[in-house]
Amino acid sequence: MSGAVLIDAISLACTLPWSVWLFKRDRFCGFFALVAIYYAFLILTFHLGGVFIHQEGFTGKIYQIDERTFVQVSLYAAAFNVLFLAVLSVRVRPFAMARSDTAIDPSLLTNIYFGVFMLGAVVYFFESSSFDYAGYVSFRGVAYGWVLLIVGTSCLVTAYMRRNYVYLVTVLLIYGYFCVKTGVRSFLLMPLMPLAILALANSERNLGRKLAVYGGGLLAAALALLLLRSSGELALPEIFLVHGLHVVFYSYAGNGQHTVSPLVGFAMGFINFFAKADLESYDPAIRFAQDFFGFTTPDGFYHMPFTWYADSFAAQGQMGVLYGVVWALVIRGLKWIVSRDPLTLTAFLPQACWVAFFVIRGAAANSTNSITTALWLSITLYGFLKIASAGAMQRAR
Repeated sequence: MSGAVLIDAISLACTLPWSVWLFKRDRFCGFFALVAIYYAFLILTFHLGGVFIHQEGFTGKIYQIDERTFVQVSLYAAAFNVLFLAVLSVRVRPFAMARSDTAIDPSLLTNIYFGVFMLGAVVYFFESSSFDYAGYVSFRGVAYGWVLLIVGTSCLVTAYMRRNYVYLVTVLLIYGYFCVKTGVRSFLLMPLMPLAILALANSERNLGRKLAVYGGGLLAAALALLLLRSSGELALPEIFLVHGLHVVFYSYAGNGQHTVSPLVGFAMGFINFFAKADLESYDPAIRFAQDFFGFTTPDGFYHMPFTWYADSFAAQGQMGVLYGVVWALVIRGLKWIVSRDPLTLTAFLPQACWVAFFVIRGAAANSTNSITTALWLSITLYGFLKIASAGAMQRAR
């Protein structure tokens, strides 16, 4: 057993039970803690394959990623995860909505958001008819229909609470269609993550058994994929990100190179609806694509996030582990926003889940930039509904 594998195994033996403990006490933060630990599991799986040769796609340059880089990645990820979980565990509280009065009928709220969603589906049907995955990436997902789809996805929250399965099935089928049409698998994350959190937040009975069944099913599916692929080739979902993670550590260790802080891209993406800035200078994932292939992309077409370990290390070196604290505070902040009252939960849970997941995946800038227009439209609609609710309550008194 190599040193890197031993470090990974010890780290997982500590952080996996810790994440489950956190999940039992806080479904929102615990959910994303488990997502983070999955990427740590991928590192262990990747290291079991031994050292590897990386070849730059355009230059043909070949170099070996050795055991030293493996150990460096393992130690960094272990320290990062400990800090991340430690901050999430401080004064941990259950994911529960603060109660507040509202004059808006939940069924009306569902219909408003569902109407926005269906309008977006019709518009995006025509917008996406002329492009595939490459076209989606070229335009960076920008489309009026996609914006309306994101805003309208909030109908899932009230539909789930009211057990209106017609809305749920309709939204999931439409997302599934666009996922197949464009080849963009991340489309399904927008509806599935908030539904998973809502379902688990309302599930206290036999939670440990349900987690075991869910985790066992994922593991069985992953092993099945592994067996179906050719020998020596790993097929676990997102394993390519770990390949790139090692390339980043190899390329940026001790040579004085640095990327911009992922926090800069994260903040710029949030306000980019107004700033209209070119994120190529603020998004480490674009720089990583250039490093991975060995050439400079003039239009930022290639975008390769390699987990949050990569962008934090490339920005700050070994001190990048402190981003485990920063991102934990961000996720706790997202939880605070969506749990303030039923209206904020409805309006912002899908976007909050999207942001948290893509930060962990290593796409901090894209996590906000990809939904910046939808986010500000959601804020506007939320403000309108909040004012309408307050006015109706005042008239009722």
